[in-house]
Amino acid sequence: MAMRRREPPVPPTIQALGDKLDHLTAGQASYEDLLGRLADGQQRHAEVLDLHTSKLNELIGGQNAHTSLLRELVRGQERQTELLEQLPRSQGGNQPPAPGRHVDL
Repeated sequence: MAMRRREPPVPPTIQALGDKLDHLTAGQASYEDLLGRLADGQQRHAEVLDLHTSKLNELIGGQNAHTSLLRELVRGQERQTELLEQLPRSQGGNQPPAPGRHVDL
């Protein structure tokens, strides 16, 4: 049996190469359009994140102010407790004054 010799593949025609190039160019343009839309979306997302970050920073500032106020109130209560503990027993030391009763400190 004689072996058949294979012929080399026929090179594509110039028209076929041009068609393939057109197809690749269209795909590239579509890809660039998608990348442009993605970049626009990322920009809008970054702007929203900046806005949210600003709002969060405002909230944190408010929380810090409230924390400072609460600390001042606690210090005042601690000082009042110290003063109440210094009252003589006959004036109700170590006991809070009865409702409606005024105690001079």
